[in-house]
Amino acid sequence: MIRCGCKKLGTNLYLFEDQVLMLEERDALYDKLDAGKITKVELHEEMKKSGHILILSNRKMKEQEAYVFADSILTPLFKETPVRF
Repeated sequence: MIRCGCKKLGTNLYLFEDQVLMLEERDALYDKLDAGKITKVELHEEMKKSGHILILSNRKMKEQEAYVFADSILTPLFKETPVRF
């Protein structure tokens, strides 16, 4: 499930909360904690950000359009199967 919202603050901010991405990122964070690469404090700080995708745009668009745009950029970078609405 993906939650999204938009706010205009001089530019358009689109925030997406992707639950699948959140689980994947948190799993990776716990692996880093177990390996001693991060501390518990760093774990908690990073967990607050997990699963969030923020897009800044000067163009007003529908939330789904913003997500498709972000997906077209992010998917090739991470080579993951995109999540759809």
